[in-house]
Amino acid sequence: MQVREQGKQILLVRTHYDAAKKRTEGKVFAKFERYVSTIPDSIRPLLNLEPINEIEQLERFFIDRKEKDAYDLDCMYLRTIDQYIKRTIKALASEKVAPLLGKRKAGELYESIELLKKALKKAGYEKPVKQVVVNINQTDLEDVAGKVK
Repeated sequence: MQVREQGKQILLVRTHYDAAKKRTEGKVFAKFERYVSTIPDSIRPLLNLEPINEIEQLERFFIDRKEKDAYDLDCMYLRTIDQYIKRTIKALASEKVAPLLGKRKAGELYESIELLKKALKKAGYEKPVKQVVVNINQTDLEDVAGKVK
C-alpha cells in the first residue's frame, strides 16, 4: 500500500503487477481528509493485515507526519526567534506598550532568557566575544606621538 498526500486528501493506493501489460498498476482504494491524524473508522475495514499489515503502515505514516510537523515547527522557531526578540525590544521601548507586560510576565521573560542562554550553551553556541572598535583620529595620534618623544 502507498500513502499519498494530494491536495486536501490522503489517498491510499494498492499496486499490483499486470502481466499482460507488463506494468505495475496502482488503484486508489480509499481516501480521507488530510487533517485527520488517526485512521478513520470507515477506512479500517478496507485495510489488509496480510501479507503486510496496512493498519500498522498507516499508523506509522501518521507518526512520521507528526514528527516531521514538529521538526518543521522547531526549525521555524529557530529561524524567527531573533525577529520576535527585536520586536519585543521595540515594544518595551514604547511608553504605551511597555506597562502592559506586567510584573509576572516580566519575571517569566527573565526566566525564559536564562533558560535560552543555557540551551544555547548546551547546544554548543558560546556567547560571542565583543570586538572593540577603536576610532583613532588625527588629533589622538598627534597626542600619542607627542607623549612618546
